[in-house]
Amino acid sequence: MDCAGAARDGSVLVPDQVIARFLHESGLNTSYPTVSRIIAKTTQKFINDVASSALAHAAFRTNQNPEEPDSKFTLTLDDLYKAVEEYDDSLLSGRHKRGYIQVNSQASLRERDGLNLSLSRFTQKAYLRKVLEKFGMSDCRPVSTPMVKDSTTRKPEEQDDQGETFPYRQAVGALMYLMVGTRPDIAYSVGVVSRTLENPKWSDWLKVKRIFRYLKGTSDMGLLFTGCDNTTQLETFSDADHGGDTTTGRSTSGVVSIFSNGAISWLSQRQASVAISTTEAEIVAASEAAKEMVWLKRLLKDMGVVSEKPALHVDNEAAIRLAQNPEFHRRTKHIQLRHFFVRELVTDEQIQILKVDTENQLADILTKPLPRGRFESLRNKLGVRSAAIQKTQESSKEGGC
Repeated sequence: MDCAGAARDGSVLVPDQVIARFLHESGLNTSYPTVSRIIAKTTQKFINDVASSALAHAAFRTNQNPEEPDSKFTLTLDDLYKAVEEYDDSLLSGRHKRGYIQVNSQASLRERDGLNLSLSRFTQKAYLRKVLEKFGMSDCRPVSTPMVKDSTTRKPEEQDDQGETFPYRQAVGALMYLMVGTRPDIAYSVGVVSRTLENPKWSDWLKVKRIFRYLKGTSDMGLLFTGCDNTTQLETFSDADHGGDTTTGRSTSGVVSIFSNGAISWLSQRQASVAISTTEAEIVAASEAAKEMVWLKRLLKDMGVVSEKPALHVDNEAAIRLAQNPEFHRRTKHIQLRHFFVRELVTDEQIQILKVDTENQLADILTKPLPRGRFESLRNKLGVRSAAIQKTQESSKEGGC
């Protein structure tokens, strides 16, 4: 049974505790029986509207008892918000209409923790506005990139001669929340400023302010997913900037996973040890990517939306050959065995590793600062786009994907 069938045959449950919590939290100006009638009238329409969504089917299976395939589908608190708003949004108190319920043309879902959700676009515009106000950057002058190349290193002899205190840790924490939520384009920059949390200098604070200036000019951007119905392959890109951190000599790993033409997982992290060769740095990054692919493959498989073998894209020929060849060579014996997890997955045919040219290496944006043209190109390929770009693409699309 699927979720649409559940709506048709009436096998949908709404627990009493969910309704009670909903009445208490939403400030609904009605009674328990009225809510029950609303649910009865709107459940079928609500379920049918999202029946084609992979997320709906995944939620249905999650809420079912695995021992009873024909068990009933249980609506959640968010489902109730959706149902009541579909029925009559005037029933909700003004506070919640302005705060929790966000109405837009695509879908009407709750805004929670600063994350505004639609069926295909995720933004944190409201949260970003509050952050800029909190740190006095609401009227700052925007810049086109979050970090420039010369600002990634820190001179050992640098002194803090400003004699001022600044909320460095709080600002980096706010940026990290944005980065983890909907902004993979600032992942590398946030990673760099996170390295000096214990003893930040004034120059470090200037780097943070530049990220704020970049976000000021791109506040309407978010993750946009524009995949077709036949999008069934998970694609992951891994890259490494060998010795990019001149202070420690360590490399930076960059990993991003793409599904439905948008980033669903990303990582920008300084490696734990110094890589002697470019090949070693690339293998370390590829191993991190492989770990992420295993988890994402299981998740998407449970959702029923992946049917093809996941692909790992690497732009280093030596790393690809090393991952595919089970033999050790004199020049690779120094690479720790724990970094050969990707080799085992390739041998077991759980994933495939493919060569990608440097121009199309999406993980490049997660390993080092890039010039404006290159940065904007990769940002767009990650699915980080503005509402204006989304409307332009939708108007130019004629049937195809």
